[in-house]
Amino acid sequence: MVYSQESLKKEGKAVENGLSVRQAASQFNVPKSTNGDRVSGKIALKTTHGRPPALPVHVETKIVNSIKMAAKLGVGLI
Repeated sequence: MVYSQESLKKEGKAVENGLSVRQAASQFNVPKSTNGDRVSGKIALKTTHGRPPALPVHVETKIVNSIKMAAKLGVGLI
């Protein structure tokens, strides 16, 4: 099931305002277990899946820019 962060936030607000988790799940098309875990505090609201990136974003950006520059200059990477 696909749902947006915005739907998740709206559903959380609705539950805080007194709507049941089941009703909010139905209204915003988010699985009740997903919101139930977030409302109960088992899972943080901004949880991401998977491992954290191996490289920081700024390092990755530098590598990408260097590769692009090498390609423009006709320099091979091997």
